[in-house]
Amino acid sequence: MLFRSLKTLRFSQGDWSKALPEINGYRETFRKLHGKKAPPFIISDFMVCFDDPAKVTEATDKYFAAQFQQVATHYEFMSPHFKELPSYSTYAYMGEAAAARGGAHNAYKDYIGGNLIGTPDELYEKHLERKRMVGDYEIIANFSFGGMPYEMVYEQMKVFADKVMPRLKAETFDDEDEGVPAE
Repeated sequence: MLFRSLKTLRFSQGDWSKALPEINGYRETFRKLHGKKAPPFIISDFMVCFDDPAKVTEATDKYFAAQFQQVATHYEFMSPHFKELPSYSTYAYMGEAAAARGGAHNAYKDYIGGNLIGTPDELYEKHLERKRMVGDYEIIANFSFGGMPYEMVYEQMKVFADKVMPRLKAETFDDEDEGVPAE
């Protein structure tokens, strides 16, 4: 059945605790409509993953900041139009946070915490912390953004593949009552 494979997608947009009401509402609605637990949702992360913490900071401040500025400009986070759209409440929150920081160019630091950014060990610990908060999820990893040179993109993808992926692949999902066959 086609609909068994459909999942919900969320973008990493800051503090995950603020997204819990929406996530839990989705899961409750799914259970009511389908009589089973919702499958793990997908989170799209902008990733920065290097062995050297200084390189993580440098790449985050240069390329992640540039990506955030581009997204904030494109979606017009700091304009009031999202306040009337309940499904875009996260964007309204991000606009308020950006305004409080003095503009989107300063607000990217609030956005960092929602994404998987750090050394391999830090990144995996952030993943575990998020998983404890939101439950099972799958990852879409975005390594190329903000004008980052391809050599750096490749380097961090390799570090992630060698040092984080094996730990992620060793995890199991809580598939109790899910009704979705194991792959």
